[in-house]
Amino acid sequence: MGNSTMTIQIDNDLKERAEAFFTNHGMDISTAFMKFIRKSLDNDSLVFGNLDDGDPPYTDHDIFFSAMNQSVINNGIKAIEEGRVVSMSFDDLMTLSKKLLAENS
Repeated sequence: MGNSTMTIQIDNDLKERAEAFFTNHGMDISTAFMKFIRKSLDNDSLVFGNLDDGDPPYTDHDIFFSAMNQSVINNGIKAIEEGRVVSMSFDDLMTLSKKLLAENS
């Protein structure tokens, strides 16, 4: 499969900020854009949500990596380290995370 070149118009300041941001995350803009396109196509949706439909632009990924959910995960790790058994499916974890987010909104 060959490669194609794309040209986009972007504000100079936005480009500079994006270059710095993505460099700090170990990639260039081209790599970040390819990841965005692949993820959007894989999920058949915009990875950051549809900003036109009035819904918050949150994905399950955003919820999973939220501070509150990270706290739940860290508590689970602590329980495992203390010898207590924690068993929860990813779906159960997502349900719990969404419930906790709703309660604390």
